[in-house]
Amino acid sequence: MDAEGLVGKVLQRLLEKFDAGKRARINVGEKVFDAYRKNKPQGIAYAFNELIGSYSDEIVIEWKVPNVALNSIELLSPDRVAEHISYRFLSERVSEAMTSLDNDLKGNFVYKSLRPKLLEKWEKDRPFHRIKVDEYHSLLAYFKSAEQVLINYRNGIESDYRHFSARVLGDSKAFSSIKSGVANLLKELNPELEPLDTESMLQFYGLSPLSHPVFISGALTLFSKDISLGAEFPPSVGVWSESVDKALLDDKVKVVTTIENQATFNRYVKEERQEDEIVMFTSGVPSPSFLKLFKLIAQSKTNLDFRHWGDIDLGGFVILNILDSAILSSVIGYRMSFIDYLNKDSKSLFTSAEINRLNNLGLSEANKDLISGLEEGSKKFEQEAFF
Repeated sequence: MDAEGLVGKVLQRLLEKFDAGKRARINVGEKVFDAYRKNKPQGIAYAFNELIGSYSDEIVIEWKVPNVALNSIELLSPDRVAEHISYRFLSERVSEAMTSLDNDLKGNFVYKSLRPKLLEKWEKDRPFHRIKVDEYHSLLAYFKSAEQVLINYRNGIESDYRHFSARVLGDSKAFSSIKSGVANLLKELNPELEPLDTESMLQFYGLSPLSHPVFISGALTLFSKDISLGAEFPPSVGVWSESVDKALLDDKVKVVTTIENQATFNRYVKEERQEDEIVMFTSGVPSPSFLKLFKLIAQSKTNLDFRHWGDIDLGGFVILNILDSAILSSVIGYRMSFIDYLNKDSKSLFTSAEINRLNNLGLSEANKDLISGLEEGSKKFEQEAFF
């Protein structure tokens, strides 16, 4: 790096410090001076002397050896120096970003809800969900997508990533690269779902990589206008719930069991399902399609017992809570106590943060008993470990 380049970097760093509300002083031992200490570029003393000559009221230089060895440099007044290197102050950049977003996202209710938090981050020169103030254009796709996800959810519309992306972003592949950012915006609006990973979060709102049917097994008949389908066909049947108008349960049905993971569901319906039991596969976090059929079944017969078998981890209890909140009947955790896994081993352990989130989930009193013995360092279990 030549002397002129080093001076430019030093001025940039001084202005950044000033912009952050810090004392704008740099010692020669700081990182920005690495090139000076290592290479002693020719003309450095001349370059800094020329600088002080041009900005004697704005910059103070302290020498170890006059005109030979630098000790420190301090910026007293930033405006002329900023103009010299075309530096844009944070306040100017934030103003430009917010004005642009306000215009482009006018009427976007997700942006309106999160704007104060976004502004607070950028005013402190911190990224908002990894997006820095100078990258503000990237947020347009995030907010537009998040808003459309919620509109579709409210209207009962489900979609796969590619069709959603083509409609909202004009490119069938664009959404895949921003899905985690969109999920994070949705978590801001629904903190209860914060423990969910990106795909689970989006699935809750009806957006998945590929649409899929709901798998169900048991003594019930599903109707789509004049067409009927019996769910006793072994080991299970898959139905698109948007086509189901009515569910007729056999009189012998007394229990509805939901299961989080497919491998466990497949094994359970083959080996354990009882004659008086209906079993449903939630496919992880229940989607709106799943909840539609789940609610339809709950409304089709009185005096049913509902239970859910999920993993003993934070996500498993979030799913249990979603199901319990979806219908009037209580949904009780099944095989979700660590007592059910006393003779099993697991290398995955609960953290203190996860325990705090569990305690704040708002589980029903019956389900709170399932977590009463859990603490930091308690073992997590995937339901497959039960067998």
